[in-house]
Amino acid sequence: MSFWDRRNKIIEFVNEQGRITVEELVKKFDVSGPTIRNDLRALEEENKIQRVHGGAIQKNRNQYEYPYVDRKKVNRKEKNQIGELATKYIQENDTIFLDAGTSISAMIQYLPINFHYNLVTCALHTAIEASQLNNAHVHIVGGTIRSALQEVVGPKAVSEIKNYHFQTAYISISGIDKSYISENHVFSADIKKEVIANSEKVIVLADSSKEGKIHLEKVSDWKDIDILITDRGITDEFVNDVEKYGTKVIKN
Repeated sequence: MSFWDRRNKIIEFVNEQGRITVEELVKKFDVSGPTIRNDLRALEEENKIQRVHGGAIQKNRNQYEYPYVDRKKVNRKEKNQIGELATKYIQENDTIFLDAGTSISAMIQYLPINFHYNLVTCALHTAIEASQLNNAHVHIVGGTIRSALQEVVGPKAVSEIKNYHFQTAYISISGIDKSYISENHVFSADIKKEVIANSEKVIVLADSSKEGKIHLEKVSDWKDIDILITDRGITDEFVNDVEKYGTKVIKN
């Protein structure tokens, strides 16, 4: 097969599947990793695909972001179950971080009400809802509002997070691959990276629909994630791959 034919096939695969990894393409075409990366680089220069860490995605796939109110309706049952389980890890006088994902917002109704703790968030809706709790001291970071998710992002927000220390951080994520987690928005990824760096325990909340998805920005390897809370739809193969890194996977 000529490299032209191979590259046309790559475009077909990406458009059919939405995304594909270098590893998958190496197996499909029986060529080296550097050869595939050269193909992806050339195709991106031709504006045919968009490269991401470890592979490629369909061009312009991530440009439209669904509003928060629409995202909240997706897999609501699974997210509520995940959110309820996640709150079991909050202890008295902890300082916790909640990011802006809909899996995180599902936690709010289950937050502890019988002891005191500090809650820091970059999510406007989370701050408003949690502020109704008499036992939680709620702090919201400052910065620029990302309207789709009602999330505060940007350099000012990242700089402010550097000054916090969290006992537990709760992170929602766009994609959970067998090697790492990824996010579809660079500014949101920046927030998550800084939070992870300043936390004793990091808990990722992601329903099984996120399995195998790779997005624009790599956030963290699994070795830096303590717990993944997901639903029973996650595959055993995926669980085995992730737990090799020392991450505990809990299926609700």
